[in-house]
Amino acid sequence: MSFQLITTLVIVAITIIMFVSGKVDYGIVCVFNVVGLTVTGVMTAEQALAAFSNTNVILFGAMFIVGNGLTKTGIVAKISSLVYRYKDNPKALIAISCISGALISALVNPIIAVPVLLPIMIELANETGISRSKLLYPMAACVNVAAAVTIMGIGAINPISNNMMMQVGGTIPLQMIDFTIARTPFVIITILYFVFIGHKFLPDIPNSSFDDQSEVAIGSFAEMSKSKQSIAIIISIMTICCLFIADYIHVGTWIVATVGAALFIVFGILSPKEAYNSINPQTMFLFVGILTLTSAMAVSGASDFVGAQLTSLFTSGVNPYIVLFVLMMVVLVLTQLMSNMIIVVFSGIVAMVCVQLGMDPRAAVMGVQIAGCASILTPMASPVQAMIAIPGKYTIKNFVKAGLPVCIISIVIATFFLPMLFPFYP
Repeated sequence: MSFQLITTLVIVAITIIMFVSGKVDYGIVCVFNVVGLTVTGVMTAEQALAAFSNTNVILFGAMFIVGNGLTKTGIVAKISSLVYRYKDNPKALIAISCISGALISALVNPIIAVPVLLPIMIELANETGISRSKLLYPMAACVNVAAAVTIMGIGAINPISNNMMMQVGGTIPLQMIDFTIARTPFVIITILYFVFIGHKFLPDIPNSSFDDQSEVAIGSFAEMSKSKQSIAIIISIMTICCLFIADYIHVGTWIVATVGAALFIVFGILSPKEAYNSINPQTMFLFVGILTLTSAMAVSGASDFVGAQLTSLFTSGVNPYIVLFVLMMVVLVLTQLMSNMIIVVFSGIVAMVCVQLGMDPRAAVMGVQIAGCASILTPMASPVQAMIAIPGKYTIKNFVKAGLPVCIISIVIATFFLPMLFPFYP
């Protein structure tokens, strides 16, 4: 192993230890990642700092401002009031958060779903009295699990996974409807789990103890003139609608979000100071640090190393169900450390393993998607988890305690369900 590879793995291990301890601020940990990777020579300064200009970071920051402006219009309060009748039914509130997250994620993009829903869920928690910690994690988990269930939004990776499978020797292609059919049951399982079981494992932190620096709008709907109220509502609706169709009109979502954020300031809905205060620096540093660490895994060769080790695990004649289970478990573990973008990389790797063993690779490729989208056990697992870690005051222990059972349940069910749809030896 090279020095870069060993150093990267050591930094990943230290990061996990600091996250688990809960004694070091998430943002500080991620600053350590950026500096450590640069000082040790794993990445150049340009590579390590590139995440600050990543379009997802810009989208994330802009959506904090849009969310604040959206809250200030009063729309969020009105939406929250519609479900106020369920204030004494926590399960119904959790179901609403889960279903909302899953639908937007499946139809658009998980990175858009959370910033749009975050202020709504926080206002809903404040109005009904349920702890936001009971709502945000289930919502984010369902956002992750529902990602790429359809061809829309981030589902564009589905054809890529299929192409990689065919390039390494697959003989029967996956149709786009196959992804929806195979993965929808696991979205339903996740929703039911959090509604009836998972929420019990989450902390019940009083809403009054949260620092609402970035989540609660400054000012209120009533304080605006009627003309500003109308303008604010139009900007909010247009921004969200354009985010939904951005992929189809070939405009970057970060551009849409940035324009929307700027319009809130231009028309005086938010002052520049209010806009700046909308952005939580801790969460932004966490996001940037995770992106940098993910890039380091690729630059150092850690991803290739893991793939090679994975291929060497199996010999011909091994039980195909064991192969599928092990492949999904490996991806499940790695996606908690390397970001769920490894789905695309590992689609080709597991397909190659299956072809070498004489198996049809479709079940394994679909299993990679299911395991990769179960990236809910650490803040490093996906940008979605990073977004709710600080607003919900979650520790990594909270992530694991609430999310691990549904991950295991999904992997076990997938081991027997996927071969029914995609036989190992058709």
